[in-house]
Amino acid sequence: MDIINGMKTSSLYLGIDGGGTKTLALISNEAGKVVGRGLAGPSNYHRVGIESAYLALDEALQNALDAIHIQDERPDSKHIKAVCLGLAGVDRPVDRLMFQDWLTSRLPQVPFHLTNDALPVLAAGTPQNWGVAVISGTGSIAYCLTPQGKLTRAGGWGYIFGDEGSAYSIGLEALRSAAQSADGRLPETRLLPAILSHWNLDNPADLVNKVYSTSIGRENIAQLSILVAETANHGDPIAQGLLQNAGRELARISFAAAKNLDLTKPVPCAIAGSVLLHNPGVVSEFIRFSHQLGLQPEPISAVPEPAIGSLKLAAQLKNL
Repeated sequence: MDIINGMKTSSLYLGIDGGGTKTLALISNEAGKVVGRGLAGPSNYHRVGIESAYLALDEALQNALDAIHIQDERPDSKHIKAVCLGLAGVDRPVDRLMFQDWLTSRLPQVPFHLTNDALPVLAAGTPQNWGVAVISGTGSIAYCLTPQGKLTRAGGWGYIFGDEGSAYSIGLEALRSAAQSADGRLPETRLLPAILSHWNLDNPADLVNKVYSTSIGRENIAQLSILVAETANHGDPIAQGLLQNAGRELARISFAAAKNLDLTKPVPCAIAGSVLLHNPGVVSEFIRFSHQLGLQPEPISAVPEPAIGSLKLAAQLKNL
């Protein structure tokens, strides 16, 4: 057994959470203490491609290993005892095969758990690893896991015809509201000058060239959700309405995932993603409308780092 600065390096666990915005790798010791953190770009291969996803995973893993403070020796991947890889967009067998290749090439003979991004959220945010997981960042999705292990999902259809309640959807609706306000189809809203200022534009007509240029991406649209939150906090009714609608859409997605499972009320709920973590108004509307639909999410726990759940799932592999 290798020992570096008193740490048993043969008993390290790796948990990774990868999505459409970033990838976070955490390394913990036998006691569950996080000893290394590594951040990289997005690893949802549906958005960035498989090679870019691999590069992000490589960078996050290496950064986490490099972050372990040592004097004379540096641990590497051979010291990882078990790993859980939780990735957005990994739901089908063909998706899993792609990342099994990454795992077996980078971490040969290491026990692994490869899953979508829901199970780590449930592991980190529910008392017994079951319930409803609602994720709203750049995209949105909801999963429901029963105590018996049955998993259902709703949402997650992507930005073209889905992702309701996500940062991208909020940003897109903000653009529509700003354009309609400029036309006079909607009342005046602070969203219009806020977006123009954010993009350094002089007048509403400039939005056309900006939005339809090749340089703008989904992330640029999603970032407008921050302006919506700021504008809503200043009392703008249109911005407030966009956030309320996002909460209702996330409630609909969650109810759709849970409605056929005959779960006894209440249902533990874990929430993750920037929209739910940073917008109390979205969460309160999500709760209110969930109850109206017949879903009782309780208790509700925020999960700022789903990679913590990935670590827990990795540590569970040690007894298998």
